[in-house]
Amino acid sequence: MTSPPAKKFCPNCGTQLQVGVNFCPSCATPINTQQQFGNSPVAPAPPSSKKVGVLLGIGILFIPYIFSWFTLRTGHTTLARTVSLGWLGFVCLIFVMGNRVPSNRVPSENNSATDAQQKKCTKTLAEAPELRGFKLGMTLDQIRKRIPNFKINKPDEFGFAKGTIYSSEAKSSLDNPQGTYVNPSKYPEFKEIFMADLGLINERVVRIKIGYPSGELKMENEEFQKSVAESLKLPVSAYVTEEGMFSVGNAMMNCEGFNVEVGKSFWKLPDVLLPSPYFSIEMRDSVAFENRTQQREQKVDAEEEAERQKEEQKRREFKP
Repeated sequence: MTSPPAKKFCPNCGTQLQVGVNFCPSCATPINTQQQFGNSPVAPAPPSSKKVGVLLGIGILFIPYIFSWFTLRTGHTTLARTVSLGWLGFVCLIFVMGNRVPSNRVPSENNSATDAQQKKCTKTLAEAPELRGFKLGMTLDQIRKRIPNFKINKPDEFGFAKGTIYSSEAKSSLDNPQGTYVNPSKYPEFKEIFMADLGLINERVVRIKIGYPSGELKMENEEFQKSVAESLKLPVSAYVTEEGMFSVGNAMMNCEGFNVEVGKSFWKLPDVLLPSPYFSIEMRDSVAFENRTQQREQKVDAEEEAERQKEEQKRREFKP
């Protein structure tokens, strides 16, 4: 009785081979047909370990999203796969944490305390800086003690009055009969400016606006705003840019009880509109102006209510 042919196995991976094959169908190892194989398969040799090359290592380091997966190919060690995929996971975690939606700025209201501090002016009304010797809260008597001929217009029903002091050097171009003119040689604080516009409520200063002659300051708007903030010791980061009918790219800063507006303005006099924008600094008592606005609104509401009642009375008294 003829014995069955001996089974042949690949000497590299141990795969059973068919008679007459020259290469292993699994690992492509050449088969020596003259070699005799026993009935038991030869134990496969342990696979050779691939080293992570320099280029692959660089790819894994900088672009792990793509190159980390290359270590899953046959031949790479468990250590190489663990390190590369661990690095991929770490990079993904950093990416997710770095792109979390901040909860401050609208969308958010919970930015870090440090960031909020940098973007806020914490000075109070009492700490508001002086502008050319004028300060919020000073009285009419204090102004006239310094400038005896200072004139203001008649206060309105809410006690608001206004007076403007001009440098006498600007009189020929402005010639505002309602203004007060001073000689810069006597008042040196007016040498670099052409006017100081003051607003008062109940004879107390609530608004100061300083104007510089058009074309005198050779700087950009942003440079002027930064220079003013640094000079007045206010945080530059607290500026918010605004546009208005008589302002050009002005920056507003809200502090505790007062605000500052810095930039270029067009300013209309009774009969004169300055032909080109000029640099200006305006400081206001925000609480006083808010109260004045509320008084105006209350007056308008009262007038509308009185008019409504008047019309209602007419309807009731109407007889066909």
